[in-house]
Amino acid sequence: MTRLHTLAAAAALLLAGTAVQAENRMTLSTTATDLLPGASFEVQVGGADFAASVLGGGFGLSWDPSVLQLDSVVIDAVTWEFARGAGLTDAASGALSDAVFASNRAVLPTGAFPIARLVFTTVGAGVTTLASRESALFPWVSEQGDVLGVDYGQLRVTVGVVPEPATWAMFAGALALVPLVRRRRAA
Repeated sequence: MTRLHTLAAAAALLLAGTAVQAENRMTLSTTATDLLPGASFEVQVGGADFAASVLGGGFGLSWDPSVLQLDSVVIDAVTWEFARGAGLTDAASGALSDAVFASNRAVLPTGAFPIARLVFTTVGAGVTTLASRESALFPWVSEQGDVLGVDYGQLRVTVGVVPEPATWAMFAGALALVPLVRRRRAA
């Protein structure tokens, strides 16, 4: 019976540890809508649902470079005063690697907190997914020095097509024909 209790307690601890890791999320959000080529917009990177105090960490990001261009990465200096790094951007492949952030305050962030602000410019029409991922060099670490498991978020971005001048001319021509068609039907 003691062995059964030991196995049950071990299983409960394992499940509890898995549940804690599932809580930690990195989020991507924007208020930009109806994007056209040439437009700039911001993406907010944040942490959400962290039960443990976060000492720091890092992340990477990928996107379709035929649709978006990353212009800047600004790590939040209020939350991450100790170390901030914008990472390395590979514009040709649409990748950001090893953006890093850390704090040494007495009270470290928990729950929901800002991490960074990314500025993108749309360079072509299409749909792309901003896919965040872990940093190979800078894992997320708690105040106790434990490596934290993090669920990395994604954000879908759609860039519309700008109508060609010929399209506008055809549209105007069609509108000009509407009165003629109405007059014929009335007659």
